[in-house]
Amino acid sequence: MALEHSPITMHPSILHSQAMTCLERHDIEGAYRTLERCREMSQQIGDGFNDYKSFTDMVELAWDRDEFARWREFADEHQRLYAQREGPDALRLRGSCLRKIGDLAICDGEYDVALEAYKHGLPIVAEYEVHGRYTIRSQIRQTDSRLRKRLPGKLLHRLGKDLSRFWQERPELVAKYPEVLLLLSRW
Repeated sequence: MALEHSPITMHPSILHSQAMTCLERHDIEGAYRTLERCREMSQQIGDGFNDYKSFTDMVELAWDRDEFARWREFADEHQRLYAQREGPDALRLRGSCLRKIGDLAICDGEYDVALEAYKHGLPIVAEYEVHGRYTIRSQIRQTDSRLRKRLPGKLLHRLGKDLSRFWQERPELVAKYPEVLLLLSRW
């Protein structure tokens, strides 16, 4: 209904909201299809932000759909999309997207790829966080919850050590987010 009575420039935002409503109802497939429509509409009208935002949410849904091997496809498309976007909003999406790609890659057996994605994405999330969904705390907690269910303890411990070492090499991150080290030490 909202699509019928709104300007075409609002359609991507409306579709994205509809996808989030599907997610709240735990309709993963409905959310995915709606995000695909949102991306298609965004590309038609040149709305790069909603295209990128919907893409990032589709990477998120790949986890729920057990599509771990798609990390390669997402990583390639992410590079293409990010090259077209600038500013804090794009950086927030970039950090979150890299973290999500890392989650997929490590569950597909690509430890080194995942580690690099986390090393690039998590500091961006920390620097550009503004609200709940995109804070470093919420992003790390989500990865923690996911990986504890999927990874062998030894691999999770190795990742925790490697990311702790990386975090400790950045005093600005330790000063602002010391609790990240605490969480990583539990892996």
